[in-house]
Amino acid sequence: MSRKLSREWRRWLIEQLLLGTPPRELERALRKTGMPAAGARDAVDAVVGDPCFRGAFRATSMQRKLEGLMDAYGTLYRQAPAPGEVERRDALGAEELRERYALRSRPVITRGAPSSLVKALRLGAPRRWPAGGRETALEQAAADLVLHQQAGDRALTLVPWCDVLSVTGRSRGQAPESERQLRLRVALSAGELLLIPAGWWYQRHAGATGAATCRQAGGATRARAVPVTAHPRDVI
Repeated sequence: MSRKLSREWRRWLIEQLLLGTPPRELERALRKTGMPAAGARDAVDAVVGDPCFRGAFRATSMQRKLEGLMDAYGTLYRQAPAPGEVERRDALGAEELRERYALRSRPVITRGAPSSLVKALRLGAPRRWPAGGRETALEQAAADLVLHQQAGDRALTLVPWCDVLSVTGRSRGQAPESERQLRLRVALSAGELLLIPAGWWYQRHAGATGAATCRQAGGATRARAVPVTAHPRDVI
């Protein structure tokens, strides 16, 4: 093979291995081009043994594991009662809001004064959300958010945290048609509070009226260590 063709084949081998194609299938493909069996084996082993490829393989393997975990969480979420609706409560205490909704990553709409929730959720200073405006792109809540619609009304769309792949995309393939992005439409009126749990996506729609403020919960979570994936030859 020419130098240029060798680079093309190497790039092809890398792509196929990262997609999960078994090395033996790649060896057979190389033999069909006239390459001897020993040469095909050496070509695949050269790619598999490359430190740069092994780093990329570990990263993509972990990505697929995380995607599988998110798919499982998404399936469980859709099995809950009324997964496409946001629960409404006429009255909700600060501790119940924290224990039943914030800690379980469940949005809820209720009524009351945001000041009563400051201590339980460690809420920061209010930030004004203007009326009108254009429709925004999806934004992810870095921490729990409490939106208070003081006057008028506004519409939002929420996307559950477990639907992360429908927002950011996945490494390969697409989600089943039955599990496409789950969007929860929310309409707030004067006096209502909306809890947007950390990790959820939210989108503000144009046409909001009146005044609204948003408070963000304090605190931060520590990143957890992840295990190292096995050698590609051992798992493909």
